Amino acid sequence: MRKIFKIISMPAVFSLDILLAIAKGILYVAGGIMNLLTILCLIAGVIGMTNELYSFMIIPSLISAFLLSPFGIQLVLIYLTANVELFRDWIREI
Repeated sequence: MRKIFKIISMPAVFSLDILLAIAKGILYVAGGIMNLLTILCLIAGVIGMTNELYSFMIIPSLISAFLLSPFGIQLVLIYLTANVELFRDWIREI
């Protein structure tokens, strides 16, 4: 019975392997782009703090800098990828 389940689940495990490899590659590239955008948002926040003309940019730029930082959206994506890997390993162990 166990061997039959392994044979049946093999395409699902293989497709999860491929999807995880693609997701990790996209996450790696997107992480670099998000880090550059974080730096730009922080610069905009500092400009807003030092110049009265651009003072309306302070709060939105600092919030977007946090969301684009490695502790914002990127951390959520890493968490989701790790959970999918755990699910794949769980299927593989059965």
